[in-house]
Amino acid sequence: MESNDADTEYGWDIPGLNAVNDWLSAQQMGSLHPVDQHGTNIKAMECHVAIGAFNYLDVAGLEKAFREAPWDYPENVQLLILEQDDERFRLAWRVQESASQVG
Repeated sequence: MESNDADTEYGWDIPGLNAVNDWLSAQQMGSLHPVDQHGTNIKAMECHVAIGAFNYLDVAGLEKAFREAPWDYPENVQLLILEQDDERFRLAWRVQESASQVG
């Protein structure tokens, strides 16, 4: 994926996250937002973290968008989902377990 205006629009230059946000945008869902710059005290986060809250999200479509996104280090990508009536997040997808359909 070429660098484009999405890098500025979404607040980062990470092709995988840009691709997921492009998918979310096409679904008229908005986008994920970076929060990794909000580390505490003098310790910065050593990974990228993005969050989003969505109504009526096609969760299976989002999981597919994550699987197909061009990640630099796909083995480090995790998708956590908290649905409406859930009490905790579930690990929806990560490369190591994608073949076994985590969920």
